[in-house]
Amino acid sequence: MICPICENTKIYLKGKDFPGFIENNKFDIFECDKCNTSFIDPTKIDKKVYDIIYNNKKSPGYDRYLNYLERIKKEKNPLKFLANQEPSYFPIYDFIKNIKKELDILEIGCGYGYTSYALSKFKHNITAIDLSKNAIELAKKHFKNIKFLNVDILKIKHQKKYDLIIATELIEHLEDVPSFIKKCSTLLKNKGYIILSTPNKDFWKNKIWQTDLPPVHATWLSKKTFYTLAKNNNLRVKFTSFNQYYGREIDKFLSIFIKTKNPNSILKNNGDPIYINKKSSKILKEILLFFPLRFLLKKIANLIKKEDQILGIILKK
Repeated sequence: MICPICENTKIYLKGKDFPGFIENNKFDIFECDKCNTSFIDPTKIDKKVYDIIYNNKKSPGYDRYLNYLERIKKEKNPLKFLANQEPSYFPIYDFIKNIKKELDILEIGCGYGYTSYALSKFKHNITAIDLSKNAIELAKKHFKNIKFLNVDILKIKHQKKYDLIIATELIEHLEDVPSFIKKCSTLLKNKGYIILSTPNKDFWKNKIWQTDLPPVHATWLSKKTFYTLAKNNNLRVKFTSFNQYYGREIDKFLSIFIKTKNPNSILKNNGDPIYINKKSSKILKEILLFFPLRFLLKKIANLIKKEDQILGIILKK
């Protein structure tokens, strides 16, 4: 076993028979002591899991994307709306909001296309790609003035260069992260940017795997991971600050003061959700989402813990 990021051979087994996204699936979790990346055996990645997820519109965690698709056109500032909903969209909004010139933008893993639509409202030229044919067809149906392509980023052969490439919570799904970063770099104009978001391994200590269950997420990445990737591709790297982020997210505060339980599988083998009673926690969250209280809780959480649960990565060519 070698590290899929830095090819280090000093790998140790962090967790054995960890529960997978689909019930009765188990995975060994490995960690690299050089670039601080956790990962599963790449040969155990089965992409059929996505067919199971997307064939059920009520798949926990993924059903929200359809909700965004339905709501996005009703929003005056759709990108700000997305950023307020989830911190993973904040790095894009924070970067784009003050840029006046027209950019050529490529979104990778665009899904249903609502993020590309939100970016187009800033008068940028958008190309959006995804591996899912069904997702691209739905995106084309809803959003007419965006170039949507059903293609793998690693198989793109055109010579067009972009000012900005974005991928929201995509990189942790990939089998070959270094090839992905290398390909993105070749598609960038000089002084162009790549903006990524992914769950932040640095936020958690002594956790085996605090991200979507494998094989949905194949890697769990840290800042050290991206310093390594940037160095290997002659890119500069910096990270988005979430200190001024006050969206509908209180998970940072809750994760500090509420002990996380051992994870359970999300779906049955037939794709049906495994329902766990979280009614009481939902009521608590709704109370804590009241803005003045949410603002205070974020301030407290920032004082206690510097890192955030999401990494916003900005790579510059």
